Amino acid sequence: MSSTAVRAREVTLWRNAVVVAYGASGIAFASWVSRLPAIRDGLNLTPGTIGLLLLCMTAGSFLSVSASGLIVLRLGSKRTIRTGSVMVGIGLVLAGFGTSVLASPFTVAAGLAVIGLGTASWNTASNVEGAAVERAVGGTSCRASTARSAWAPWQVPGWGPGRPVPACRCSGTSRPPASSWPFR
Repeated sequence: MSSTAVRAREVTLWRNAVVVAYGASGIAFASWVSRLPAIRDGLNLTPGTIGLLLLCMTAGSFLSVSASGLIVLRLGSKRTIRTGSVMVGIGLVLAGFGTSVLASPFTVAAGLAVIGLGTASWNTASNVEGAAVERAVGGTSCRASTARSAWAPWQVPGWGPGRPVPACRCSGTSRPPASSWPFR
């Protein structure tokens, strides 16, 4: 195999890894968003309280995005993506535990803040990798926006992990929330 063919294969694998990173982020996002009605019902929350919970996630995302450039420079994209995905996993567990076991909006808020921190750094690092792939091929075969568009369709399978979670005896809805539809 020629060195050009090897390089093309490496870049293709690299590009595919960026798309998978975005896809996994979309699945994680959709899996908790599909549980939002159950969180609301399980904790007897008002729309205003749900808004405050979502504000916690927004605050976590804002803090992370503000620092994620430095984090990516310090840790590198691969480690930042791994760390962000672990943080999202911890946040999902914390939010689920806060809903089902503790019945504590404060625990859910902490979980959503951790999800926000992890998601923002994860997606920033994925953008950096997407731009690096584009530079490596000398064109636009993997623009960050192209890889980022993988995030939305991957939300559809993400509804699946969130749907069978009613073991916490929370009620849900029969369809995914409109905010997570892949075609916005």
